Amino acid sequence: MKLTDYLDANSVSRIDFAKQVGVTVEAVRLWERGERFPRRATMKAIIDLTGGNVGWEDFDAEAA
Repeated sequence: MKLTDYLDANSVSRIDFAKQVGVTVEAVRLWERGERFPRRATMKAIIDLTGGNVGWEDFDAEAA
């Protein structure tokens, strides 16, 4: 599931998600647009926080 879809489906604000993952809101926006790829430790936090609904395969590998 794409990050944007997860956040929208679960009514999670980008601000709250960024705080929970330990990044800026701008980082979340860049991931959603495929302009950046989360670092390994951050990706682990995303996977844990989303219960595995958002994983490596849900991000554009070319943005890394």
